[in-house]
Amino acid sequence: MYQELGEGLAFIKHLTHQMKGNLRVKEHNNYVTFSFDVPTIV
Repeated sequence: MYQELGEGLAFIKHLTHQMKGNLRVKEHNNYVTFSFDVPTIV
């Protein structure tokens, strides 16, 4: 399970990087929180 999660995280990081965004991951005892900063394209 953790390997799949890691691959998913790598994919999300790749997408965020492609969008010139910023991804923050905070690991807690039994859950993980994500925050995305992605500039809007107008």
